[in-house]
Amino acid sequence: MQVKRIDKSHWQSFSKYHYLSHFHIAAAKCYGAYIENELVGFCSVMRFPHPKLKNLIKVHRLVVYPDYQGLGIGMRLLEIVADNYIQHNQFGIVTSSPQLIKSLNNSPKWGLITQGRNARGNGKINGSKRTKNTDSRHRYTTSWRYKG
Repeated sequence: MQVKRIDKSHWQSFSKYHYLSHFHIAAAKCYGAYIENELVGFCSVMRFPHPKLKNLIKVHRLVVYPDYQGLGIGMRLLEIVADNYIQHNQFGIVTSSPQLIKSLNNSPKWGLITQGRNARGNGKINGSKRTKNTDSRHRYTTSWRYKG
């Protein structure tokens, strides 16, 4: 598997397979997983302002095409991207995907930070309703940090 920086326009072909929404932050840096020159996975990351952690890079979206799911491509893509940032940054992911939670939990490279349901917030950003199903108020979520 090869991982390359890719243009954010590739998100359109992966968005329908993401479990939350089709929304993508324009400032996120995007990476693609290639098998035999075919793009099969997408990962985007962004700087995340945190009150206590400096230089936090957070995964924004991680998607693997359905025909390639369950083969470990998502985790390999995630860890290759994390390895590119970990030297000068902290790297994390928040997810509610049961399959990804299981994979992260089984990996010695990831440490669980928080888990549970987060009931804070009103589901709005700057007074406008969030995109449907994008907040985590009613889902079991986990937060992880990459240890390398």
